[in-house]
Amino acid sequence: MVAFNIRQSTAEDIRSLRVWLKQEHQDGVHGAFYCNFSVIERAHGNGSLYVLVTEADQQSIAFCVGNEIIDLFAVKNEFRGLGYGQALAQWYIDRARDLDIPGLYGECSPPDSLSFWKKLGFTSVSSP
Repeated sequence: MVAFNIRQSTAEDIRSLRVWLKQEHQDGVHGAFYCNFSVIERAHGNGSLYVLVTEADQQSIAFCVGNEIIDLFAVKNEFRGLGYGQALAQWYIDRARDLDIPGLYGECSPPDSLSFWKKLGFTSVSSP
């Protein structure tokens, strides 16, 4: 795993995310979120888009959208399974604790992402 930082998004991150997600969409990558790019742009505008970037070149390799509700969460395909998603999720959980947010909620799409969240201690509940 390369060194990384997690921070609020910048305008450059938005450009980078568009290229990344569009390419994954064109490549048919399972779980790509290009269809939700307007949600990502809106989150950037309201300060609820967080990115995990490599320290060396500031490349965006994961992102999450939301505050109490995890609207979107993605890791670039070639970086999946290497611990970056877990690091970003744990940062998000710690941030919620620091802000005294009593709980986090998210929907799993694609459904096979549920196992990722369960490993972090999340449980399945009915939609609110």
